[in-house]
Amino acid sequence: MSFYIYNMITYFVVLIFFQQSLLLVNSIELNNKLLHPLPSYEVGIKTSNLQRSVDKENNPETIKSPPRDTLCPASEDISPCVCIGEYSPLSMDCSNVTTEYQLRRIFTSHFPVTHFYMFNTFESPLTVLESGVFGEVTFTHFKMEYGSLIQVENGALDNMYDTLEELWLVENHIEVFPFEAIESFTKLKILSIQNNWEHMSVLPVMVSGSLIELYLGKLTLGAVPVDAFQGLPMIERIYLYSDKIPSIESGTFSHLTHLRVLDLSGNLLTHIPTEFVHSSDGLNNLTSIRLSNNQIEAVEAKAFDAVAGVGIHLFGNNIATIDEEVWKPLFEVGLELDLSSNPLLCGCDIAWVVRNPGYLVQIKRAVKCADGVYLHDLDPHMFNDC
Repeated sequence: MSFYIYNMITYFVVLIFFQQSLLLVNSIELNNKLLHPLPSYEVGIKTSNLQRSVDKENNPETIKSPPRDTLCPASEDISPCVCIGEYSPLSMDCSNVTTEYQLRRIFTSHFPVTHFYMFNTFESPLTVLESGVFGEVTFTHFKMEYGSLIQVENGALDNMYDTLEELWLVENHIEVFPFEAIESFTKLKILSIQNNWEHMSVLPVMVSGSLIELYLGKLTLGAVPVDAFQGLPMIERIYLYSDKIPSIESGTFSHLTHLRVLDLSGNLLTHIPTEFVHSSDGLNNLTSIRLSNNQIEAVEAKAFDAVAGVGIHLFGNNIATIDEEVWKPLFEVGLELDLSSNPLLCGCDIAWVVRNPGYLVQIKRAVKCADGVYLHDLDPHMFNDC
């Protein structure tokens, strides 16, 4: 009996001790929670859905501009132009406009917003872009391509001086264009008026502090003034292909320190003068000089004086020799030369190239001699007597 009583007393003592210990542990955990709150990422487990919703609503990157229905003019007011896009900035396509009067009427309509990304026409019958025709409406990109445009009046795009970045007037019949106004377009980066003039006696001198790319191909130019591009300090690409240019003076492209691509292919050039493109004129960024499909017979020494690493394309000319005085200094600084489709005689004048694999590899493999033999297939021993 006494043993039974002893066991019962022991049991109750242990039970009481266990309960007290449990209370102590709970108390410690509660104190820790009060003294050391949960990290924010753990608290966020319970509130993250709500917080994400609030963050999304307040994040500027997720806030869209008003839909097109509140930004486009009424379709009946601008017909046959069409407002294109879902959100601002929108674009306008006016390819179906048939008269200058109709275009002017459209842009006197109410426009909820006055700045658009692009104005576009394709194969438009419009012949004149009249002064002030767009009213207060402005564009970033302006395209009228493959149409009948003859004249761009001074003042036609004046309201876009601070917005216009690209102007494309390709494949029209332009005879009158306000070149003197280009300087006023402070953000203009690309100007393309290729394939227009039937005959432009002299290319006008252009001035722009922002222009990067200039496309003037297929204009039938009579002459290019030596200072034609000196007012374009930021220009990187000049395209003067298929303009029937008979000659270009040395220094025409001097001081264009950002110039990378110069395209004069498809003209009537017969020779390239000394210092045509010269490194001392700041032309160290040139990567490509395109002179293919001219009538070039001679390239003067130092015509391309030490323009390091440039690619010179002379495909389809009348060059018969590879003059060491002309080309060796350029090979030594990494020239890439294309003389394909030239009547190369491949006599002793090319021995210096064939005997030097380091030079030969810089000439395009497609280059052939006048007799049809590939330059790269010539045996150097053939020139032992040279």
